[in-house]
Amino acid sequence: MESPHILAVIPARNEEKIIGQTIKDLLNQSVYIGILVVADRCTDNTVSIVREFEKKSIFVKLVETIDNKDLRAGTINQGIKAIERRIENIGISPPDAILIMDADTRIDKYAVENGWKTLNSNPKLAAVCSKAGVLPYNGKNILEWLLYRLQRIEYSMFDENRIETIDNIIIAHGMCTLHRWNALIQIGGIAVSILEDMATTLKYKSLGYKVTVDLTMKAWTEVPLRFNEWWKQRLRWNRGSIDILRLSGVNKVTWPYWQQHILAFISLILYHLLPLAFIILMISRGYLLLHGYALLILGFSLLFSLYKLKYLEDRNLLDYIIRIFILPELIYGYLQTINLYQGYFYSFTNKKQSW
Repeated sequence: MESPHILAVIPARNEEKIIGQTIKDLLNQSVYIGILVVADRCTDNTVSIVREFEKKSIFVKLVETIDNKDLRAGTINQGIKAIERRIENIGISPPDAILIMDADTRIDKYAVENGWKTLNSNPKLAAVCSKAGVLPYNGKNILEWLLYRLQRIEYSMFDENRIETIDNIIIAHGMCTLHRWNALIQIGGIAVSILEDMATTLKYKSLGYKVTVDLTMKAWTEVPLRFNEWWKQRLRWNRGSIDILRLSGVNKVTWPYWQQHILAFISLILYHLLPLAFIILMISRGYLLLHGYALLILGFSLLFSLYKLKYLEDRNLLDYIIRIFILPELIYGYLQTINLYQGYFYSFTNKKQSW
């Protein structure tokens, strides 16, 4: 099989701590790929670090954004425009695919090769996203550690959902996704939105394309470790998805996304309010340990939740303990629900926000 022509586009803003390792990961791939780092108004040493790589490797190039007002999507699209100019001016062949990934994402040596095999297997596939792994936490703060653990479990549930809808997943996430060049150009590049990965996925689907996941395309990202950072990230996700759906309306493409929001309300009742009410009721009546039927139902639910940890990579005893104790994930779920409601409120009141 002929080697694919793949370029990686890495949007970067003040990523001096990790951009070097990201470039090394890409240079170490099992297939040769070009690397284009798009620096967006960096005020640290990101640009100088990338330039050092550029001097040493013909595979690494740097461009800097000019008057970018479209956030991450604008940064990526300026990189795509730079590639198009080289194709037009130098006469080089366009790439087969573009790997778009966050600067703080680490990828497995075979990630690009495996992703390309999947993308190349079906001409109707516009994009293939990676497994959503989480980088290790090495700190000693107990609250940060707990928030990290909960997100680690949560990200594995994201992968579970993608496996269940593998023929046409809801979102090809932004942390690490391989895009078919022709399809990406056909939709006009990455959609400009605060949630550009969802908006781009919808554009693909509106043209009849599909997107999928390849769990052998392994990637790991950093997660927010402070509550206010986590809250802001989730509010951006929730607000962004609601804004996109309101603009898109209800149609054949968007209906599965509306269903996700409907299910969120149902899950609030089934998985958060009812278990909490059950626990409070049992404790208040003093026979939590004596009510056999209730404990049987709770036991089956717990076993099922433990079984679902099979999607969590490198799971260990601590992950099972967190799930057995139930309360941390219940509280985490309540916080997510409150955040979702805040997203609805901000969206429907058209509140202006800076991200």
